[in-house]
Amino acid sequence: MNQQDHTAGESGHILVVDDDDLILDLISSCLTSADYMVLTASNGEDALKILAQSKCDLVITDIRMPHGDGIDLSNVLRRDHPELKIIVMSGDDLPLRFLEASETSGLVTLHKPFELDTLLSTVKATLDCCQPGLASGPPSRSTGTPL
Repeated sequence: MNQQDHTAGESGHILVVDDDDLILDLISSCLTSADYMVLTASNGEDALKILAQSKCDLVITDIRMPHGDGIDLSNVLRRDHPELKIIVMSGDDLPLRFLEASETSGLVTLHKPFELDTLLSTVKATLDCCQPGLASGPPSRSTGTPL
């Protein structure tokens, strides 16, 4: 299990799930700099173990991962943790079954590569929104460091 506890401010508790350590470190650093408390996991199985022990407000997950992909993880989270807000990210074209699921569940999606300021605005909008999994609108593209 790849669990890091970055204790920054109390803006929100976020679990980031990705099998790419570089992506985990980059997103974690970005969110920590913005005063979020960040936990990380390298797959869906580890994410569920972390969520069994830690309270989170938001999960940001990649889709394609070993040991429980982001689609399966999102489905389990919707069922077992309906209060959680979820952002799903992928560098691939999103599978049709995920697109169908996201339309009905209100999951927020980010397509890699994305700008770090887009990540931050999407996280803020998602956390500020009153319903789990729903952002106030699509993130705007702007200049910055691409992920």
